[in-house]
Parts: sequence; C-alpha cells; structure tokens
Amino acid sequence: MRINRLRHSSGRYFVTVLDDGLVSGPSRATADLRPLISTVERSGCPAVMAYPGFFRHHLSWHSPLARIVNVTASTELGGVTTKSLVFDPLEAVRCSAEAVAVHVSLGTADEGRMLANLADAITGAHSLGIPVLAAAYARDPAGLPLMDGAKQAHAARCVVELGADLVKSPWPGDAVGMAKVIDAAWPVPVLLAGGPPGSDEETVRMVRSSQEAGGAGVCFGRRLLASPDTAALTERIAEVLSGS
Repeated sequence: MRINRLRHSSGRYFVTVLDDGLVSGPSRATADLRPLISTVERSGCPAVMAYPGFFRHHLSWHSPLARIVNVTASTELGGVTTKSLVFDPLEAVRCSAEAVAVHVSLGTADEGRMLANLADAITGAHSLGIPVLAAAYARDPAGLPLMDGAKQAHAARCVVELGADLVKSPWPGDAVGMAKVIDAAWPVPVLLAGGPPGSDEETVRMVRSSQEAGGAGVCFGRRLLASPDTAALTERIAEVLSGS
C-alpha cells in the first residue's frame, strides 16, 4: 500500500515537511536544499511533504524518499490560516507521490470552505487510489493553534469523518490532551505536528509524550530545520519512534 511507504523502519510514520519556502519565504535553512535533502535521506526518515515545484526542481527521481504533495496553500503575506486548494489530486500522480496533504483550519471564518476543499480532495485522491493526510488545526481568533485537547480532538474527528487516512495534529499542551486527539481520530493514525521551533530537548520530550499517548509518528518541518544540528535531531526522533 502507498501509505506504508511513509513509515519509518520502526513502523511509525516520520514525515519531514519542506513546504515552508512558499508559506514563509526564503530562509537560511531552505537557501540551499541540497544538503538538507541529503541529511533527510541519510537519517532514515522515509517521506517528505512539499509542493510540486520542490519535487520537480530539487528531489532526484532516484531519491528513496516517499513523496507527499501538499495541495493547499497560503502565505504569511496574506494570512497563513486561510488555506486554498491550489492543486488537483491528479498532481500527486504527476509527481509520483504516495499521498496528498490538505490543511484545514477549524474555528476560522473560512472553516466551511476549507472543509469542502478537503472533501473534494479526498474524493479526487481516493478515486486515484491515493491516501490523504489531513492537517487539522483548531485555532483561536488570532489564528494560533489552541492548546486545548478537546478542541483539537474535535478538529481531528472532523477530518476523519470526511475520510482522511492520516491526521496531522498540533501538540495540545500535554499527553492527556494528545490522548483525546488520538481517541477521537481512532482508528485513523495521528501524526504529531512540530509547530514553531523549540529547543531540541523540548522537541524530543514532546515526541516521547506523544508516543506514550498513542501517537503514530511525527510530521515535522520548522522544528527540524531550525535545529542547530538537524541531522542529530532527526536521529534522536527516529530513536524515540523506535522505542528507545
């Protein structure tokens, strides 16, 4: 199955997110993607999430990394919480992808449109035999993810009800809240989102707590890219996913 190519050797899901160039613009971490791609490939992380341009211009067809095409977009210039459906799931086929990703912000003025976009993407992707990873974020009026397990659980359940195959969910503040999210999404696997950069020690603790709550893996971008040693942090996360 396509979805199994997103799994680490531990059986957990491990996805590196490299779509921040569109969202936030160029940065030190993404200025030269070649060493970053090499680091991800060597780390044992099995999959990368990005936009079609990344796969066409930066990732070799010989790369062992499985591909997840993000089909929704927004930028910091216009507001990151309002995601638009910018690609048809057929784009995933053109990019030889194993899955598509769709981001939904719950609790915002555009919630209904984003849920409709998710439903359309799921219908299109499933007709092609492609699974869908739904990033489901319950947000406060300022657009920030809520540190509220019950509300993030509601967001996760929404995308599961619409047919998502994997759920990406933000850290709700503690393992009890994360367990609520995982229970709400059952039997669909929940991947922990990284969110804003933090210290490497904080990141490892968060991953461990998520795993202890029943999490199925991680889907990290900025937390990895902002680390002073991305390769070492990636290896430490892989160790936690393996039960070390």
